[in-house]
Amino acid sequence: MPRVADDSPTLTKRRLNRKLIVVVGLIVFTVAVTYQSISILDTGPRFHIGKPLPLGKIAPQISIDINAAFIAPDGSLWAWGRAYDPPNSLMAVNFHAIESPILISPRKDWRAISVGGRRGYCLRNDDTLWEVNLGLALLANLEGTSNSGKAFRQLGTESDWAEVSVGLGHMFALKKGGSLWGMGENECAQLGLGHTDSPVTNLVEVQEGSKWKSVSAGQLLSYGLRDDGIIMQWGRYDLGENTLVPTQISPGTNWVDIATGSRTLAALKSDGTIWISGLFAEPITGKASSWPAIDFSQLGSGSNWVEIVHGGMHTWARSVDGNWWSGGINSCGQLGRGYQSKGSGNGFEEPAIPLKNCTLAANGITTLIYAPDGRIWSVGVRVGAKNNWSLKDRLLAVANEVLDRFGKSRRYETGLLPYDVKPHLVWQWPLTNSP
Repeated sequence: MPRVADDSPTLTKRRLNRKLIVVVGLIVFTVAVTYQSISILDTGPRFHIGKPLPLGKIAPQISIDINAAFIAPDGSLWAWGRAYDPPNSLMAVNFHAIESPILISPRKDWRAISVGGRRGYCLRNDDTLWEVNLGLALLANLEGTSNSGKAFRQLGTESDWAEVSVGLGHMFALKKGGSLWGMGENECAQLGLGHTDSPVTNLVEVQEGSKWKSVSAGQLLSYGLRDDGIIMQWGRYDLGENTLVPTQISPGTNWVDIATGSRTLAALKSDGTIWISGLFAEPITGKASSWPAIDFSQLGSGSNWVEIVHGGMHTWARSVDGNWWSGGINSCGQLGRGYQSKGSGNGFEEPAIPLKNCTLAANGITTLIYAPDGRIWSVGVRVGAKNNWSLKDRLLAVANEVLDRFGKSRRYETGLLPYDVKPHLVWQWPLTNSP
């Protein structure tokens, strides 16, 4: 067969066809992304806060990870996100994307909720501790089956629990007397029990005899704030050595609050200043920081902060006047500034929307806003968003979860997730009211 010359009409035509296909593909991709962004980001009612609901016995409670959950003003428990099928399988690639909250428990005696992965841990008014399989609870209510009750189980018989915090695969519960208890995955000593036996299926006390004020469970690291104002750390970061037991990380004894996520720690001092350390400290504060958390950089210059909410890659802080400020990565609009910004170095400033006296919850790419009027809004990636993932995307999502289980970062990019740079209305109370 004769060899075709490089400048032959046949080869030239093929090259032109390939170039045309590439150009058309880029145009289609650009249009699709633009259409998706416009159709998602500018829909729904405009953000506003109406007349506050009467103060009741239940303070606003909301929590987010892969799924999200909150306690309604009447004390009932709601959730939304992904209902996996089967609900307990790490390798499950089939899930129902639930973008609107579903009632998962009509009981009206819930008072606290913390979500991690597909599970949540709750407290009732009688101070008992409960675990809920959110995937099973969502699936049961979505399908109208009677399995919703099977998603809940009480942990122990005690009725003196004060606080819960959930990490990637482990959890902690704090008792009113100040003792700290944990259970779950422990292959990297993230429970601080002095060993790496895993999993730990029953609640075990952490550093027996110590008194704790609060606890914050991360991915493979955990932090506790003792009642003497000292921050303790245990677990592992990436391929570093395991810290088997709680170990002091700062010489200070004037810490009053802590929050962690995505290998970054935010901490509040008694003088009203906020300090950040860890992997994402630099994009939040604009200053480099070491990891594990040893060197802290101050967030902003103010000293009037009273509360912190940490999303891992971004941080929210509430001032004494009730207003919230944010700083960090804003790749999906999660800082509430009305726009998306690439990269880091997004300063620390007030958002474009008034959030006075709101209750916030955040993960790496989403911020949830529980307003005093009973409405819940979202900025950033929508929880439970229907993204029409391909089979490849779902398999990559499973790979990400497996990597997370072994302490690795999410390395594989999946399909585009819809996000909002302007607040998206998720839920409102009473349910019959219009926005």
